[in-house]
Amino acid sequence: MPIIEEIDDGAMEPQAQTPFVTWMLGRRAAGASAIDLVQEIGVQAAGAEAERLSEADAEHRLRAFASHPQICLKACEVIRVQCLKLRKSPPFPFAVWLDEQRASNKTSTQVLRGLGLTPSSTVEETVTVLQELESGNKERIQLKQGVHGRVHRYDDEGDALIEFDGISKPQWLFQRDFPKLKFSEADSRWDGLRKLAAEANAWEIMASMLPPPKLHEQPARSTVERIEGVAAAAQLIAKSRRVLVLAGAGISVACGLPTYRDHDVRPAIAEEFGLESGDHVSDIETFRKDPRPWFKWIKNIVPSTDRVLQPSLTHRFIKSLEERGQLLRMYTQNIDALERSAGITRLMECHGSLATATCIHCSEQVLDATQANNSIAAGEIPRCTSCGVGVMKPDVVLFGEPMPSAVMRGLAEDTEAADLLLVLGTSLSVAPCSLVPSLVGAAGNAPRILINREKVGKESDFECFLPGSSDDVVQSLLTHMNFGNEPTMVD
Repeated sequence: MPIIEEIDDGAMEPQAQTPFVTWMLGRRAAGASAIDLVQEIGVQAAGAEAERLSEADAEHRLRAFASHPQICLKACEVIRVQCLKLRKSPPFPFAVWLDEQRASNKTSTQVLRGLGLTPSSTVEETVTVLQELESGNKERIQLKQGVHGRVHRYDDEGDALIEFDGISKPQWLFQRDFPKLKFSEADSRWDGLRKLAAEANAWEIMASMLPPPKLHEQPARSTVERIEGVAAAAQLIAKSRRVLVLAGAGISVACGLPTYRDHDVRPAIAEEFGLESGDHVSDIETFRKDPRPWFKWIKNIVPSTDRVLQPSLTHRFIKSLEERGQLLRMYTQNIDALERSAGITRLMECHGSLATATCIHCSEQVLDATQANNSIAAGEIPRCTSCGVGVMKPDVVLFGEPMPSAVMRGLAEDTEAADLLLVLGTSLSVAPCSLVPSLVGAAGNAPRILINREKVGKESDFECFLPGSSDDVVQSLLTHMNFGNEPTMVD
């Protein structure tokens, strides 16, 4: 929504040369029109009105925005928050926004929290109470002017636990009382923020530092319009332009690989090595103590020079969707790297991949894990050729390791953008991938198709269920689609 759509934009002039005004004037001096700036910062109306906006109207909107008493001193922050909702970077440099924060007397802690980051608990800040202040947590205290203290830590709400000189017990002060305090901070945090501001891609760096979004099960659609039969599903796929694909082990069965659930030999391996359960075989703590159980488990599925796996028809079908410009993204729960072999590039490997490996001792990474995989296939422990002592661990997510943050961010965005969801060969038993049907369902009206040997998920998760193996169903779909010959592998 336009960020000053409801502002009373009577004749107003900027009240001060704020960081935003300085940036705006600099852009104008560099040749940017008022219309350009209005479009960049999003202070225009939507649709046809935006197209009719004249230069004079744009100039008026900019002045109204920059001088509005509730906005002028925090204009950059207002725009940043709006851009965050739209998942795009603000139009001005990070340094401009940081200057505005400092001009508003924000502490580094407030700046970091405003960006969605959690400051470290080892805080180097002192605080002086400038006036008599009443605050507290469970008990009320009075702090007199001139009392010095040291911030001990901040809680999740941003309130501060402060150790004051002359007061034996640390006291809580609410964030709302911070304007009554004078913070004298160590330079370390501001130095870090200033160094970040000097980077041309500071906003992108900042976005990469944010914790991934938390995904949750969403309410089911109020109505589920059923889609019956292969022909109807093929028609939907053919006309879709943003197909989101979620795949599991079932699409690799035709390649000679067992599914995770149907051929789980981990309990027997756990018994051999004295582990409590099969899950411990693929646990990162077990791997660090003794990698042999996990290597024994993946020995018969790891690709090697002697066992070159070829992508299935389903892999090649998805690659054809990408070549036709229809694939929004493919999320695979498989680690076999067959998606890469098929040439799929719009790809998220949710649980990592056997294609690369990293030393658990020196962190040396190899982008071609063939040598490590050959060792695993031969029943050996792959060693790092860089440090000579570390074990090379394939870049696969084990139990106890976090899923790549890019996967979580990608799922949050792509489930909203998709116009069709295609789920193939998965039990939908592991989060966050198990949440994908409900996330797509809550985001809009995109149809959801399940291709699997049996129904999985909830009854309300899919509009269409096509039973059978992935390759068999894909072959049937192709007979109803104008894809020409069978999709071919890309070398």
